[in-house]
Amino acid sequence: MFARFVFGCVSHNKPRCLMRLVDDFLLITPHLSKATEFLTTLLAGVPDYGCKINPQKVAVNFPVCQEWLDSGVSVLPSCCLFPWCGLLLDTNTLDVYKDYSRYDGLSLRYSLTLGSAHSPAAVMKKLLSVLSLKCTDIFLDLRMNSVEAVYRSLYKLILLQALRFHACVRSLPLGQNVESNPWFFLKMIWTMARVTNRLIRHINKGLVLGSLDGGGILQYEAVQMLFCLAFEVVFTRYRSLYRSLLPPLHKRKRRLERVLRGIRSARIRQASTPRIPQDFKSIRT
Repeated sequence: MFARFVFGCVSHNKPRCLMRLVDDFLLITPHLSKATEFLTTLLAGVPDYGCKINPQKVAVNFPVCQEWLDSGVSVLPSCCLFPWCGLLLDTNTLDVYKDYSRYDGLSLRYSLTLGSAHSPAAVMKKLLSVLSLKCTDIFLDLRMNSVEAVYRSLYKLILLQALRFHACVRSLPLGQNVESNPWFFLKMIWTMARVTNRLIRHINKGLVLGSLDGGGILQYEAVQMLFCLAFEVVFTRYRSLYRSLLPPLHKRKRRLERVLRGIRSARIRQASTPRIPQDFKSIRT
């Protein structure tokens, strides 16, 4: 049995929470004594049952003794993004983010199972399928995460989708590229935006995300703007391939800028800065 990560959150006055995924444990507690007791038990193991952990797969965000440090226990800063099973947990706010480190150096072109998707219509179906799988509650639920965290997670999700879009476009045979039917590919983008918007509203059922008077936490216009910004990054990088899509994309972006002002505009700018996050710079298409 391996306890790869132990997490002690000592800054929040909330009950402790112990979670396990197969052989990976996660403890969240505001009590340093409870976190230390749990770690002591794990490191001692259960010899009668042959159970023990690998200290080099243990991480904490609280001080430990020198003996544990020497055994290989990793000590992270008290305020950090704590990794656990593909997630990053903000130890200050308890917001949950996706860990994109597994995409480091990965070519999205070969990670997508396109199968017989060798036409724009088939590619569209594949992209929508992937998008539906990636819009998960744990990152986009406003009852679990702050508004700022949801905006940030949404921008990264869309940016990765834009990179997948480019990988799929590159896989299309000659004669079926963007220049042959630019409006179809634009329609693909806005269809993905509508699907994303619908999924977000399903996840946050009961919350007013957008209203007729222009209010709300996360309007459909904000989702569209995040799509504009993310796809603009990819299209600008490969301008020769997407020169027919950039002008209408910029036109939609200017129209949305007139609608989105104040706090909503500020949240979008914050979420999309930097335009290419550090954990995306090594992703290949």
